[in-house]
Amino acid sequence: MEEDADRPMNLKKFTEKAQEAMFAAQTLAEERNHSAVEVEHLLFALVQQEGGVVPEILEALDVPTQRVVGDLEGLLSRKPTVSGAAQRYVSPGLAAVVRAAQGEAERMRDEFVST
Repeated sequence: MEEDADRPMNLKKFTEKAQEAMFAAQTLAEERNHSAVEVEHLLFALVQQEGGVVPEILEALDVPTQRVVGDLEGLLSRKPTVSGAAQRYVSPGLAAVVRAAQGEAERMRDEFVST
């Protein structure tokens, strides 16, 4: 498990939709002047991803997408902001989620991390 913590994030091993979500999360963090790309940024991107599986799952569960978006808006609005040209980094929480997704893909013998 310790070697898992040092596993680099390899976006080449992500499906196109997963890559789009990661880039959208980074863009969202930049637009909101957040220095860290957090789990909430990724979830926000996944919930709003056109043609993505997350909106379909929410719909199947009768969970209103706009309610989830509203809740995420509230969480994101409370994140600290930075001004100027700040370097963005992946938060420890998001890094852990990505590592878990990579591990799950490997466990399932899948070549790619998907959404």
